[in-house]
Amino acid sequence: MAEKRLSLRERKKRESRARILRAARTLFQEHGYDNTSVEEIAEKAEVAKSTFFNYFSSKESLLDSIVADEVEEIKHLIEADLVGIHSPAAKIRIALKHFAMDSISFLKITRKVMVATIFKDEGYPLPVKQMEDLLVELIVEAQKLGEVADHFKPDDLAKALLGMYFAAFFKWIKDDQLELPSSEAGFEAFLDIIFSGIAGPNYRNDREDG
Repeated sequence: MAEKRLSLRERKKRESRARILRAARTLFQEHGYDNTSVEEIAEKAEVAKSTFFNYFSSKESLLDSIVADEVEEIKHLIEADLVGIHSPAAKIRIALKHFAMDSISFLKITRKVMVATIFKDEGYPLPVKQMEDLLVELIVEAQKLGEVADHFKPDDLAKALLGMYFAAFFKWIKDDQLELPSSEAGFEAFLDIIFSGIAGPNYRNDREDG
């Protein structure tokens, strides 16, 4: 019984944290980060202001958590939703595209996150480093299967792939209007360019084959 009570308590804590993050993402996108207060986030999440501070030390700390949750979502995507896909190169493309398309859906937030968490003197914040590590694991697998050329260092390729995402992001923030289908096609084109240079003998782009 004690274990069940603890499980229920933990589940409620996770649900409260998730509600706060969803509320923050929505309000940041609708009104902007600077125009959104902790009080408004707590009200939309239907929690007390004191409850907000049980999970987050400040409004700024939400930004790292938003990136961290995105990385966790991608991990789940790879480990659960893509279990039937055996090509690590395909998983790399899908993971990066998911990361990119979610950025477009919440472009205002992504811009703020980029400025607040990525451009730091000490380097990448933990969530972005986790994304890099995730890519390294997939690249190593892809090299073993001959989908990615093995004369590249996995760390270098992971940084190059993240750099491609950042390049696409800077292009998007310059555009006045973004349409998801055309942006998705543009990102796929970026991926094609990268993979044309790193592809191993067993690489197959099913999108091109179709």
